[in-house]
Amino acid sequence: MEEEDFPRGRGNQKKVTFLETKSIKRKHEDALFKDDSETIERRKSNLEKRRSESKVTIIEEDVDDDDEDESPFKMFKYGEGDEGDENTEEGAEGVIEDGLLSTSEIVPKFSKLRRRTISEGLLVLGAIKELHEYEIVVNLPSMMTGYVQITDISSSYTKLLEKLGDAQMEGMDEVQGLPNLQDLYSIGELVLCKVKSAGTTKSGRQHIQLTLDPQAINSQLSPSMLQSGMTVVGSISSKEDHGYVIETGVAGVHGFLNNSDAEWYMKNSKQEQPLFVSKPIKCQIKEVKSNGRSLVLSTNPTAFSRAKARKQDRAPKLPVKRHFSSLLPGTIVNATVTKVIEKNIKVSFLNSFTGCIDQFHLEDSSAGTSLYKEKQMVKACIIFSCPNSKSLGLSLMPQHVDPVNQTQSPLQDLKIGEIIKQSTILRIDKRLGMLVQLHEESRGFVYLPHLSDKKDKITTQGYKVGGIVKVRVLDINLMDKLASVSMKVSILKQPFLGYYDIQPGVKVEGTVSAVTDKGLRIQISAHVTGFVPNLHMADVTIHKPSSKFQIDQALQLRVLVVDANKRRLLLTHKKSLVESTLPVITSYDQPEVDMLLHAYIVTIKDFGYLVRFYNDVTGLIHSSELCIGDEAVEEGAYAVGQVVKCRVTKTYPVEDRRISLSLNLTKKPTEIKEADYINPKMGQLTDVKVTRVTDHGLDVTLQPGGARAFLPKMHLSDFTENCGPMLACYERNDIISNVMHWSFSTRRNHAVVTQKPMLIQAKQNNELIKGFNELQSDAVVMGVVKRVMKYGVFIELPNNLVGLAPKSAMSDDFTTNSDAFQVGQTLRANVTEVDVEKSRFLLSLQSSMCHPKKGEDRLLMEQYFNERDVISKKLATKEAWKQLLKPKICQQVEVEVSQSTPVGLVCQLPNDVNGFIDSCYIGENEAEEGSKVSAYVLNVDLKEKFVELCLDPQTIHLDVKVSQQQLSKKSKDSDVAEATVAMVKDDFIMVCLNSSGRIAYIPGRRHLNDIRVGDDCLAVGQTINVIKQRFINNRVFTEQFVSQKKNTTKPSAPQTVEKAVPKKTSKKELKNQAKKEPKKESRKERKMKTESADINAEGLQLGQTVTAVVKSILECQMNVRVNDVIMGRVHALEVRHFMTPTKSPFKGMQVGQELKAKVIGYLQVKDHHYLPITHTHGVKMAVDLTLIQSKLDDDDFKTEDLTLEKQLLSYKPEQTVTCMVQKYVQNVLWVAVTGTLQGKIFQLNLSKNLSEVQKPAKLFKPGVVKKAKVVKIDMTHKVLELTFVGTGSSELTPGMILNGFITRINPGVGLVIQLPFSHHGRVSLTDLRDRFIKDPLTGFKKKQCVRCCVMAVPKKDNAVLSLRASDTWKDHAAVIDKDISSAEDLAVGDIVKGYVSSCTKVGVFVSLSRKVVGRIQMKNLSESFVKDPGPLFPTGMLLTVAVLSVNKKSGKIELSSASTATGAEDPVPAKLRVKRKENLKRKRNLSEGEEDIDSGLEEPETLSDTEVEVIQKPREGAPVARLNVDTGFSWDSSHAPEAKRSKKTVLRNEEESSSEESDVEEEETVVKEPSQVKSKKEKEAIAKAEEELLFQTERELMDEDKTPQTSDEYDRLVLSSPNSSLVWIRYMAFYLQSAEIDKARAVAERALKTMSFREESEKLNVWVSFLNLENLYGTEESLLKVFERALKHCEPIKVFQNMVNIYVRTEKLEQAEQLYNTMVKRFNFNKDVWISYGYFLMKSGRHGAAHKLMQRSFKSLTQKEHVDVITKFAQMEFKFAEAERGKTMFENVLSNYPKRTDIWSVYLDMMIKEADVEAVRHLFERVIHLSLSAKKMKFFFKRYLEFEKKSGTDASVVEVKRKAVEYVESKMEVVADS
Repeated sequence: MEEEDFPRGRGNQKKVTFLETKSIKRKHEDALFKDDSETIERRKSNLEKRRSESKVTIIEEDVDDDDEDESPFKMFKYGEGDEGDENTEEGAEGVIEDGLLSTSEIVPKFSKLRRRTISEGLLVLGAIKELHEYEIVVNLPSMMTGYVQITDISSSYTKLLEKLGDAQMEGMDEVQGLPNLQDLYSIGELVLCKVKSAGTTKSGRQHIQLTLDPQAINSQLSPSMLQSGMTVVGSISSKEDHGYVIETGVAGVHGFLNNSDAEWYMKNSKQEQPLFVSKPIKCQIKEVKSNGRSLVLSTNPTAFSRAKARKQDRAPKLPVKRHFSSLLPGTIVNATVTKVIEKNIKVSFLNSFTGCIDQFHLEDSSAGTSLYKEKQMVKACIIFSCPNSKSLGLSLMPQHVDPVNQTQSPLQDLKIGEIIKQSTILRIDKRLGMLVQLHEESRGFVYLPHLSDKKDKITTQGYKVGGIVKVRVLDINLMDKLASVSMKVSILKQPFLGYYDIQPGVKVEGTVSAVTDKGLRIQISAHVTGFVPNLHMADVTIHKPSSKFQIDQALQLRVLVVDANKRRLLLTHKKSLVESTLPVITSYDQPEVDMLLHAYIVTIKDFGYLVRFYNDVTGLIHSSELCIGDEAVEEGAYAVGQVVKCRVTKTYPVEDRRISLSLNLTKKPTEIKEADYINPKMGQLTDVKVTRVTDHGLDVTLQPGGARAFLPKMHLSDFTENCGPMLACYERNDIISNVMHWSFSTRRNHAVVTQKPMLIQAKQNNELIKGFNELQSDAVVMGVVKRVMKYGVFIELPNNLVGLAPKSAMSDDFTTNSDAFQVGQTLRANVTEVDVEKSRFLLSLQSSMCHPKKGEDRLLMEQYFNERDVISKKLATKEAWKQLLKPKICQQVEVEVSQSTPVGLVCQLPNDVNGFIDSCYIGENEAEEGSKVSAYVLNVDLKEKFVELCLDPQTIHLDVKVSQQQLSKKSKDSDVAEATVAMVKDDFIMVCLNSSGRIAYIPGRRHLNDIRVGDDCLAVGQTINVIKQRFINNRVFTEQFVSQKKNTTKPSAPQTVEKAVPKKTSKKELKNQAKKEPKKESRKERKMKTESADINAEGLQLGQTVTAVVKSILECQMNVRVNDVIMGRVHALEVRHFMTPTKSPFKGMQVGQELKAKVIGYLQVKDHHYLPITHTHGVKMAVDLTLIQSKLDDDDFKTEDLTLEKQLLSYKPEQTVTCMVQKYVQNVLWVAVTGTLQGKIFQLNLSKNLSEVQKPAKLFKPGVVKKAKVVKIDMTHKVLELTFVGTGSSELTPGMILNGFITRINPGVGLVIQLPFSHHGRVSLTDLRDRFIKDPLTGFKKKQCVRCCVMAVPKKDNAVLSLRASDTWKDHAAVIDKDISSAEDLAVGDIVKGYVSSCTKVGVFVSLSRKVVGRIQMKNLSESFVKDPGPLFPTGMLLTVAVLSVNKKSGKIELSSASTATGAEDPVPAKLRVKRKENLKRKRNLSEGEEDIDSGLEEPETLSDTEVEVIQKPREGAPVARLNVDTGFSWDSSHAPEAKRSKKTVLRNEEESSSEESDVEEEETVVKEPSQVKSKKEKEAIAKAEEELLFQTERELMDEDKTPQTSDEYDRLVLSSPNSSLVWIRYMAFYLQSAEIDKARAVAERALKTMSFREESEKLNVWVSFLNLENLYGTEESLLKVFERALKHCEPIKVFQNMVNIYVRTEKLEQAEQLYNTMVKRFNFNKDVWISYGYFLMKSGRHGAAHKLMQRSFKSLTQKEHVDVITKFAQMEFKFAEAERGKTMFENVLSNYPKRTDIWSVYLDMMIKEADVEAVRHLFERVIHLSLSAKKMKFFFKRYLEFEKKSGTDASVVEVKRKAVEYVESKMEVVADS
């Protein structure tokens, strides 16, 4: 029996009583449970017989409002079909009792859609009313409205939406080709819908949810129902070579639409774009193939109007019988009128189908049904079909029957809220209302409630046909072609009927409906509500709105913003805005220069105020315009929300959405111009007054005069480090003397001044220029660094002159980057080249060309400290700086260490002052986080606001007491003293004089342009000689001593490596030197000389001083040549005596540099100059050298060639050594301790920080110097085992915090952890977290790095560990489940949690902690009976238990997990609970001394209430613990002898072995009991529990919608869909959410290896995700590597396009431009690449570069493609640059291609957006006078007419129509003449 035999019923039908239902059920009980074929056949024959006898049919009467209470049985007719012969209800009930029909089948037919007849599954034809972003509003028949969500369009469109959503989540580009709803549909288009749901909203309005999905609409169709000529709805699923594949929605059926039919459809449906995937389309079946599985479709719109469902005798191709489901709305039929009544007419068609036509869907609704007669043939369209009641509704309206030939609906000219004063009554319906004529072709209907405002009964009396009434449009229904209008006076008087009637800026009246803290809710009208934000309640801030405003209070308001689509209305109650008489600005094209406006402030920034007008129009009042007259606005004078009166200073194109404003309301008569400062007075000194302090500098006024100016932050000092503190010294109204005019700011429109002393001094020395004309080659000028780029430095000179110093001219020393210079730094430059034509010039910063002054290094240092003293005095008076300036140099302070980092210690001084201790000042001291230590002040960094400290003064030879004493004695200038470098800064170097221990300072720069500053010259701890000590302001200033003696027989005087830099010599000196020197030998001669002299490495003696030339610099060593022949090596540890951590010791050295070195050993190196066949040895001897100054100075220094064994014996455990990182391989970091001795550090010993341990290769890069502790000496492998953490001891002690790796996960037991120094440990379930969870091992994986605490060490290499945050971290969350150390911590009644450790017949044992275990007896497990606890209480299960008893002496604990005891949910699932049986009578009387055995259960209770002793973990060597039972405890109920009945419970606890792969076995409780035979019910209960568990697991695995939560679930998902990029990308995102970047990379690599090579697009998606990952989380190198790999595996152009989009999206514009340059070279034949690059340049404002790019593209592209490129660039000009240039480009193209209508169309679109009506009209006039085809001319005439209707007048519209008529007549004349 088909499902149609059981249709859905109505909710208001009569229900069969309980007794009637019961009797029917009993009567047919046997038939319901029998399924044999004989019974089925008998039932079918009886049913057919009864139906033929009774002939039950459904009455085709309309269900009106008056018939709601009518019995459903009266709606049926019985008998031979006579209309007047009706049976009674009893007859119908008899039919039900006989089993023929059920009450659910009684669904009456209806002729008209009403609120109660709308039901789920109804198919209906609708017209689209509105198209929103995510929703479609559809007009339905009978003035109803439905809504379609964006996900109910089609299944293919939904898939595209999901793909777009996933792409946006992954940060990828948007899905290409996704159309919006405006592309899919148009207003007024007829669509076939299906009702998903029908209900009412909270306000009582009807809400109908529809779907347009063909799969839902055609769900009732089957392949056998499909016939030729049928109309079906489908959507395009794919594009093929010869056509389109159509998804019909019928299971297993697909259609095909060829290209010719598709083109015909596009031409006749006026679609300019081709058909795209997911577009809905209505088709006609031309041919059915493969038994209905394949359809050939057509989209000819004219065929739809002729596609009538004919009868079989007239259309023999149609089937004999048409199914009801095949009658879809929209089908055109030839019908016969069978009955005519007042409200509708009834028709029949196809012999067996009947339907109704409502009076509003007649051909002429005003005439009613009087024009139709019975048996009249009509052409009708089905508009709805109800599968439940088999009801059909039809329409005779022309727009439904013949939609192709219909013009635009006249209703679209109507507007909601429009008042029509002269409307004519056409027809009066006393029960419904009146039909009126609104305009010539539009009609409306006035329902009875809208005839009058009366509350009494409203009638149509007093109105006549032809009468004139005044109405207002309430709504428009495009399906009924009817408007809903009202005649109520209250509605006619309403100023705003809807949100569409309200315009921004208008005044409105409203009443307060609600008062909230956020604002006021305002009722404007019955259907319009608004909101007044808290900011707009008044001109002042109102803190308590309830005290100011009351409900129903009337207010005068003004509209700020209105969004009719979102029904959003924002209002203001600010009196200054509401009563303002100034112009109202609602768009960016309204403001004019010097216009005065009112606006309110929305944001206050450093650069100015952002203000807002109406309709979200925003403008900017720049900080330079924050003045009233000449007086600047005080800071804080205005607040957010305040209304200001401003003046428009500049307007911009509408696309820019910008307005420049000023608070100065009067235009200045004389403004400062840039030319005023380009005069001989440039450089004049003046005084200024501070008016405002900002982060960028000082706003000042010139004194006298008060003209505004700006003093930038970087112009406050010559030293960038002092600029920030100097800015903090000034306040408003301060006077600054002797500042100098520097340049002019066009943006601020006033002067820029400077306070740099060197620039002021340069002006006095005539080193400043006044203009470009004064620039001359080889002139030395002073300037300021404006910008630092990779290729050079831009230097700013006075009057905004900017020159470039290329990288090659930045220094005499070799440099690879320009980072040595800082923005704002004062420099001296030499003009090397001047280009007068381009107004450009080049500069050089080389000291050899800039001629630094003698003693400039000393003057710079003294000037720096003088400024520091001035700043400190000024800041000492400010509260914010007092505490920072309190510490004095060498003062001892108590600090608290807050954080330990690889570079040092971050600490806290008293009064919240931050401090820092560099790692080089720590020495041998150990300071942990949270500890308090004593430190000494070295320096106060005013820029970064922290104090630099020293923990161990001995590391720098500092004598604190001496340094704190006042200076009273001077040293002689010639005294040479030895000093130790204590601190290195850019502007000074602090040293400690070894003789006195006092602090002194030497210059950090040699001259003004020196790039070798700070640690490039000296290192902390290095010993140097100083001279010329001077005492100024209680400071010792000195200079570094360098000997100038020549080397005769002994090595040269002390000279550091840094000073051994060759000096720059002139060309003349080089020529003279070349004459004196002998001729240089050739390579061949040198080789022969070398071989003959037999010079080799062995010829150099240990301790000999040689001259070495640098050949190459590596990470850990420097290769040199001695005597141009002998190979040598300088290890990184042999460069300096004291190494600076994290910095390369080779910094400052360069290839070709000559160095003084000393031989300390010999090496064997491979020689690759000869083949291994001829030279089998292939090795040469080389020398090992040192550059350490102390070794060079010691003439008697000689080193022995120590073997590795001897070197190893010189070290001891826990000794501190300095090492250099070499490489990281397989969890081991290899370091160099000396030139020949290596050390190894295991991964767990690298750091205490987990993140550093997990990524050692990134943090510990080769060449980095670190300090380590010796752990042990490995004589076997001849290496040292070191550690970066701890003291170097390998012993484990309780309380230690260590890092470890998980080596094994034991379910139900815990974890096995590998610890440093080859130790192992185990973690129980109770020590994993501070809060017990259901699955405690969730989140732990093998090889995962964890932080653990040692709790106990029972064995030497095996420890008991804890992962609780309370044990491993100082700052942790609250502990929820505390660690129970012993039974004494528990009390009776406590509710605790624990994990099941073992489950036996005697009970369940629960681990409450690693030391405490309790027992739950069988009777206390649950409220229900538990026979076998094994399946219900598995090991590791979390239980909430209550403590029943505690024996603190023996440690016995009895627990209960029953819900009555714990108050929690019972641990046994409800489905598996078995009720306890009541106690039966005793089988026998208990004798004296016998046990009392309860026989009420199926099995006697095996446990007593005696407590069970639980032994804690046994110690090593102790006997095996056993479970002791008190006297009288019985384990068995049998009467066997006592020896047989006594059993022992043994607790085993095996410790893991000492090997790395050893396991920790869980503690088990073993109880030996005789096996008992389970009963049948027990077996069924166990089987049921196992089946339930298996079913639950399978259901979770089969749930496709479930989002995976673990990596295992993702692994299963990718196994099921290995070629789905979406699954792989989600897997990557899963790891990225937890910041596991490496695992996300591994997933990407795995996806690329797993996916099939045929899935190119899917693999491309993964590559793009991989690129996104590296771009966000990786380095530039890793990103480029992935990019290069993607190019090899994917189509290169797609990879390039995605890569450049990634760069642009993440605002990496430099990289994007570089990639674009590569693309235009590699893909120069592709025009899209050129266009994309041009769009990038245009959008970034580089219009000139875009113009040049377009010209470049013409050289690579074909002539045909030039037009497309020019057109695209012209559009960009309109959008981003100059519209006039775009017009010129379009005109040039159209002059050569005048008949390119596509270019004309684009040109018109651009001009229409410009809103220049006359220009657009002129352009249309040119187009319509072209010689084009009639079809194209029609297109342009139509556009011309639409434009005039929107922007023109009635006269211009008539003029366009006249020209169109003239064009047609001219064409007719031509045809007639021919």
